[in-house]
Amino acid sequence: MKPFLEETFLITEEDYVNMSLERKKLLIPKKNRMIVLAAGIFALCAGVMGMIFLRNSLYHAFSYIVLILLGMYAISYYDVVDRSLIRKSASDFYTVNQKALHSQTIRIYDSKLEILSENRRLRIPRSFIYQIAEGNTSVIIFLDKNEFIFFPKRIITEPQLEKLRAFGGDQYKKIEVR
Repeated sequence: MKPFLEETFLITEEDYVNMSLERKKLLIPKKNRMIVLAAGIFALCAGVMGMIFLRNSLYHAFSYIVLILLGMYAISYYDVVDRSLIRKSASDFYTVNQKALHSQTIRIYDSKLEILSENRRLRIPRSFIYQIAEGNTSVIIFLDKNEFIFFPKRIITEPQLEKLRAFGGDQYKKIEVR
């Protein structure tokens, strides 16, 4: 049987960082992001209103400034702060583990997935795949909620990507990352 996808690749630092950002985006429920954003907007508005209408002393002014700063932090948390922390952590992890990374070959058949490298050989039946997530730059294949493998989208063509989407079926999910 011939695989519909067979590519050999090496993970770059940029690939690893992008995958980390996309994985984090997938794992944080949208509801959580909306709650933090709403709390930030509320804190910012309350701080501004307090500064304008309720500033009676230096202590009150300081409290409202802190509230404004907390609101701004919460509003920018997922888009700026969290992304920066993930980017730094992923880059550091890649730098430390770079020597352990070897080229890999991925083969995807209609009924299974194979990953081959110098230090591992995985054969995973289609039924063992928990979820397949496609981001802007990566495809992440979850074997369960915590264990995953990934490969960069740059190594596959659009027709192969369409076949991968069909292979994923109901377990296929698109990650929207800005």
